[in-house]
Amino acid sequence: MLDAAGRCFDTLYEMSTSKLGDGMTACVFVVKDRTTGALRACKLAERRAQRHNWSRLCQLMRHESTLLQEIGYHPNVVRWEGSFASCNRLAIVMELVVGGDCQQLLQRHGALAEETVHAMICQLFAALSRLHGLGILHRDVKLENLLCDTSTRPPRVKLCDFGHAVTQRDLMADRQFYGTPGYAAPEVVQGPVWTAKADVWAMGIVMYAMLANSLPFDCEDGWRRPADLSSRAWWRVSLEAKLLLQALLEPQLDARGSLQTFEQSAWRALSPDQRRDEPPAPMRQAFSYSEMSAMQVQQSEARRKAMTSGRAGPLPHAASWTELQLATGTASDAGDAGAGDAGGAGGELWPGPAAAAPADAASAAGAADAPLASLCDENGDDQVMETPAPSSAEFSSIGLMKIVEK
Repeated sequence: MLDAAGRCFDTLYEMSTSKLGDGMTACVFVVKDRTTGALRACKLAERRAQRHNWSRLCQLMRHESTLLQEIGYHPNVVRWEGSFASCNRLAIVMELVVGGDCQQLLQRHGALAEETVHAMICQLFAALSRLHGLGILHRDVKLENLLCDTSTRPPRVKLCDFGHAVTQRDLMADRQFYGTPGYAAPEVVQGPVWTAKADVWAMGIVMYAMLANSLPFDCEDGWRRPADLSSRAWWRVSLEAKLLLQALLEPQLDARGSLQTFEQSAWRALSPDQRRDEPPAPMRQAFSYSEMSAMQVQQSEARRKAMTSGRAGPLPHAASWTELQLATGTASDAGDAGAGDAGGAGGELWPGPAAAAPADAASAAGAADAPLASLCDENGDDQVMETPAPSSAEFSSIGLMKIVEK
């Protein structure tokens, strides 16, 4: 294989047996630059594997190589290194992106955090802005065509596979491509009608897939119903992201958001660079059934402790025989001392200064009736009065006097 300058592929690069991917039209291998030792990716198509569509494949490969050279360098577009051709083989050499594509990333890690998706989708937006600024439509934006460099955090995203891309001037001449099922916009499936908003629709599909680890629409006409944004996978996703997805996944072409809509959205404004000095907002956590049951037990325990040891203190307990003897003054001096220590120090039922036991039954009855009488003022209105709480000895004395009266 030779390039446009007549240089031989085997002289410049060493082909390895390591295969990065295997598509319907070509395979991607790792090659090594013989001069610098740098690793590159080589998209190789062979005639023996595509004998019936070889002429069409040659056209697509040359078209992709031309578009990559026209785009030039962009940090979020795979870089073109060279193209080689022979009668039986075609090759495009590009930069090697470690980490695979985003489809493989989701297969390894599942749904991604919103902060990571935010960084990756903003990079995809930058790549599409570059293409649309040059009058180029990608027409095949999907997870498999988004390479991610996982050596950096967040991952660096690079858009690849420009075989179906087309310029605005050639758009009317190429109307045979209907997009990839699951990513094609409604007007493309029914038309095809290709506009810049078709790439915007596909960007919304990619954003949805990264957040939920699934495509929003299962069948070709699944877009007739709104995408599900209420399942458990969306409990941790911000409202700004959901509103943006509704704008990007609008079936009506005229009402659908554009790249300018994304640029002016509140979700894109939540840039980590702008919030670097602010504390991160807490994310809503999705709890499992066992976690919710454990939380319910903890809340019940907290309520029980609040009832038994809150401001009102522990609940009154049944007076013992010793406390009854202490209240009537029949206990011995030694017994009075021991029981008095127990009642004044450890037996006090409300926090605060200990109250002395009443001298006789009348004072005890007065102490018992005082809290009830103090709940109303002179006008009869209810009010809360701060009255000293009775001690355990006072409760015991009151109970004993009620028995004597009977």
